[in-house]
Amino acid sequence: MLADRIQPFTESTIFYSIKQWVQQTKATDIATGQPNWKMPQFIKENFKQQLENEDLIQDQYGPPQGILELRESLAKHYNKELNQEYLKAEDFHIGVGASQIINDVNFAFLNQGDEVIVFDPHFPQQRISPLFFGAKVVSVKQKYNQEKKKWEIDINEFKNKINEKTKLVVTCSPNNPTGKVFTKQEYQQLGEILEKYQKVIVMADDVYDYLVYDKAEYVRFFQACPQLSNRIITVGSLGKKFSCTGWRYGFAFSKNPELIKGLFTVGENSYYGTFKPGQYVMAKSLEQIYEPYKGSNSFLDYTCQEFQKNRDFIMENFSQIPGFDWQILGCEGGYFVLVDIKKMIPKILLKYFYKKENQGKIQEDKLNQPCACKFEELEDPDFSPDTAFCQYLIFEYNVVIMPTSSFYVNPDKDNCLMRISLSKKLDFYKEALQKLQKNQ
Repeated sequence: MLADRIQPFTESTIFYSIKQWVQQTKATDIATGQPNWKMPQFIKENFKQQLENEDLIQDQYGPPQGILELRESLAKHYNKELNQEYLKAEDFHIGVGASQIINDVNFAFLNQGDEVIVFDPHFPQQRISPLFFGAKVVSVKQKYNQEKKKWEIDINEFKNKINEKTKLVVTCSPNNPTGKVFTKQEYQQLGEILEKYQKVIVMADDVYDYLVYDKAEYVRFFQACPQLSNRIITVGSLGKKFSCTGWRYGFAFSKNPELIKGLFTVGENSYYGTFKPGQYVMAKSLEQIYEPYKGSNSFLDYTCQEFQKNRDFIMENFSQIPGFDWQILGCEGGYFVLVDIKKMIPKILLKYFYKKENQGKIQEDKLNQPCACKFEELEDPDFSPDTAFCQYLIFEYNVVIMPTSSFYVNPDKDNCLMRISLSKKLDFYKEALQKLQKNQ
């Protein structure tokens, strides 16, 4: 019954499985990128005022590209950041979350057989969505530099992977899941290669652009490579900015009218706009985003400071838990930090490497014992170390962090990277820390 293109993706994702496990065990969830604090009060007040508005127009269909007021407000917001009158309302398109925008980009510009380049590890939708439209996804690795404690991209690998079939290149900065912030030099190196491939479009997924730590410089792709600005679509998220991800307001902007027209065409002929009253709320709230907030210069500054506090707490405390010989990797920005659990493999109980129906092949008295070996020494395991460790933490420590195998085009069987979200209240991380320490 299902279309062939859907069949490979019918199995529940790890995101869904984790939500089910959390509901089942009441585990402390520091895995998912979903804030557990309330959105700012000024949004609630703006929403209340909007609902009391007697103007019936707000209750009817809006323009597929989003109401003018919101697009104008977004243009002002980014022009303030860029310190120039660069963007106009017509450069923007509003969608049902950034995920919808990503899907729209693939829908509008990919043909059967086109190739898409992503940087592994990557946000899974950046890979799955192109496959729906018959494209091939090619990966370029992000590699962790132990000396610099930073993630880097291999420019030579990118140069070798791009070809005449490449139609779309996807960047994400700050990156989900690595926390990498692309540098101006990296963008320029990519741009120099892209100049030789005039048909390639760039989708810059910048949904975490307000979360750059240690007062580091943040540069956008179109700023580093202005000569490519007519081929770049930048993606953003108001749900992320305002810590209200369930409101589902994503957007894209580009200086190329043809690229925006492509998104408009998809939107007009599918979901036909987003919740209109909320668009007015977002427009007004963007005007307040730079006002002083809870002792900080602005709401964005306050949010970034809170996320950085979480990152620093994890770096300092989670790396010193007795019995947890894992490595917390460097993080420059965004919602997440990665952990390498390779040295923890021998401590994982053997049963967590196997599906229940396959545990019968293991001697029963060994199932609840640490595997006490390297991953490659296990007998035909069903799960990679990251997935096994995820289950181990949930059911033995009542704490959940995210395995990352689904963040790769072709994940290694022995993948050992786990993702911790920075989007929770600090008390949540203290609670998780106590649980991990208590069970030693």
